[in-house]
Amino acid sequence: MAVGGASLTISDVWSGANNIAALAELRSAEIGAAYAHHFFLPGVLNASFASVFPLGGGSFALSAGSLGYHGYTDSHIGIGYGRSLSNVFDLGAQVNAIRLNIGPGYGSKTALVGSIGALFMPNEHLRLGVLVYNPTRTSLAAFGDERIPTRFSVGASRQGGDKVTLMAQLDKDLQYPINVSAGLEYQLLDQLLLRTGVSTKNRSFAFGVGLKRKAWALDLTQHWGQRLGFGAACSFGYRFSSKGRSK
Repeated sequence: MAVGGASLTISDVWSGANNIAALAELRSAEIGAAYAHHFFLPGVLNASFASVFPLGGGSFALSAGSLGYHGYTDSHIGIGYGRSLSNVFDLGAQVNAIRLNIGPGYGSKTALVGSIGALFMPNEHLRLGVLVYNPTRTSLAAFGDERIPTRFSVGASRQGGDKVTLMAQLDKDLQYPINVSAGLEYQLLDQLLLRTGVSTKNRSFAFGVGLKRKAWALDLTQHWGQRLGFGAACSFGYRFSSKGRSK
């Protein structure tokens, strides 16, 4: 979130939510948990959990999350797999079970949604990512032809030396205009990362810090949108010892 949502090429425990193909670059089992309070509104609370397990030439991901409050809840459970097909190309796919619950009188609905992602690394400094979310346009309700959003995303990141990474991303929801995101990460110290990003959606700006200590990682983010104001998020992760899997 601190890089404005331009996270399509990042390989970490949250790749299941960003680009499932990027899981293939991970060499260790990892777990992560996150909490976000969007715009500090009472009903916009988001809690997430993610885990990664390397296997063969790739990695499995298990994830779960919930957004909302007692009157409205949007939750999901997902499983995915990303695999290296060559030294420069990774491919992944994921299935999410999404459950929407709207207070008394409206009931709930569950739907299965898939996503397909790819990651291309032509050299050690450049990464290109592609993601298609819900390519089947899964229906949520027959009334009004209500469907889970379908989204196409493309992104790129480039390392400028050993300390700076630049990121950019385009997202197109079939029902909304293109969202443009851009972010920057700077490694101030070995264990301290500074991040910032902007997004045309909600005309938002974000800033965050990342702290790393051996196998532990902590990320803190503050974001601001022109229409709804400030919000905050935090996440932590733990990386287990690598078993030396090679691509």
